Amino acid sequence: MKNASSILLSLVITGCSCFVPNKQPISVSVYPDESKVFINGQVFTSSPAIADVPRNRSVQIQCAKDGYYPYGKTVDTRISTTGILDIIGCAVFLIPGIGLITPGAWCLEEDTVNIVLHPLVK
Repeated sequence: MKNASSILLSLVITGCSCFVPNKQPISVSVYPDESKVFINGQVFTSSPAIADVPRNRSVQIQCAKDGYYPYGKTVDTRISTTGILDIIGCAVFLIPGIGLITPGAWCLEEDTVNIVLHPLVK
């Protein structure tokens, strides 16, 4: 019983967000096929491009193909469900706020991005 209460106490103290992975996958699909996709500077040549990115930082996406206008997009972050639970826990216990400073308290606003490049006008 003493071990169970120690585990429960450590969960209350640290917050839910501490147990969420620091990275999350993002998938970027681009039309036309064979377009280059850059996710935070990493180059992908197939669609969909899938990368594991830090969940607490914005993601920079650029797409390019000869004969098409280049495209750029930023995917921002928002507080995650576990981050919200940590906020609620702070109101009751105060200490789960530790979870709010971890990447697990955040997530990307979108984790699937679909892009259509437009041809250059001649």
